[in-house]
Amino acid sequence: HYTYKRHTGNFSIDATLWFDTITKKIITLKEVEDFISKRLYNFIDMRLGELNKELNIWIIFSVILFAISFIACFIVIKSILKRVDE
Repeated sequence: HYTYKRHTGNFSIDATLWFDTITKKIITLKEVEDFISKRLYNFIDMRLGELNKELNIWIIFSVILFAISFIACFIVIKSILKRVDE
């Protein structure tokens, strides 16, 4: 029914009313988009903060573990070299 009217027009709808209605819908959709975008940005910002803290903890843990391993290797090598010298 409306597919034939696309060529001739006359949809029995006032153009001003249609335009005002569509404008309100577009404004509402923009408000929804802004709301979702703000929530998503806040969530991502919060999550990045959490992940940054977690990364820092893992870096510190890795450095400490590396230092302990290095010291242990140094002690073992020193002990082996001392025994070889004796």
